Amino acid sequence: MATSLLKDRPLYEQLCKDYLNLKIIVGNCCVNQPELVPKYKDVLKHDVNSVRKMSQVAGADDLFLLLERRNLMSMIKVQLMIKLDPVTEDVEFSKYLEKYRHALKQHFATIRRFYLEDLRHRDRRTLLEKEIEQAKLGASEEEPTKDETTVKKDTQLRMPSSDHTSANQYSRHRQSIFNLLTKEIVRNWSTFGRFMQLSDSSLEEIEFRHPRNVKAIVGDILETAEREQNENGREFVGALLEALVEFRRKDLKIKIEKMLR
Repeated sequence: MATSLLKDRPLYEQLCKDYLNLKIIVGNCCVNQPELVPKYKDVLKHDVNSVRKMSQVAGADDLFLLLERRNLMSMIKVQLMIKLDPVTEDVEFSKYLEKYRHALKQHFATIRRFYLEDLRHRDRRTLLEKEIEQAKLGASEEEPTKDETTVKKDTQLRMPSSDHTSANQYSRHRQSIFNLLTKEIVRNWSTFGRFMQLSDSSLEEIEFRHPRNVKAIVGDILETAEREQNENGREFVGALLEALVEFRRKDLKIKIEKMLR
């Protein structure tokens, strides 16, 4: 098994280069034909579903970065790149894209395995870097005074604490909360998942478990986040309400708070 994986690694690395090459070709097309950028934005506006984010896109690099951050595009997810093909009208891009799609389809299981493993490695590395940075800051900074702590608490987002939202109260309404969110959160579930502190690799695996079933994906996101929050000793309800504010769904936050009163 290990020998087989090592044998397939060059194939994965070559597809990484090919994926990068596809993005470079599109970038060069945009340099030569600046009018392509607004055309791309128009084609993908319903997929991104954010006028504000799209208004910040000035070129192909910005567009690809936005799509990748929202988990709409990756080296194993090129559906949106296919949508750009007719707009690009570039023979070289079409040829390379078709070749890439064929190789990806033929070796999808192997490529996906390497891709997710690389994502996990990156997530672990990023987490370690954050912990080291926090340790350095903790060693160099003094503890905040009582007044500073009070001010900080006053400026934080007000969320129900364990004093106000007991475990029994949440358990009683847990299924209703999950039903509400799986019904309401349809678009941009990957963005919501990131606000719930899930890693890219976790979101990729969740999507793979529930292809084309958004309600199941959102439910899995909630269950995974709940499990991880509990394992880390954090309050899931507080994290959920904060995520909904960042997700610009304060209406859902208010509804959940009413359930938990």
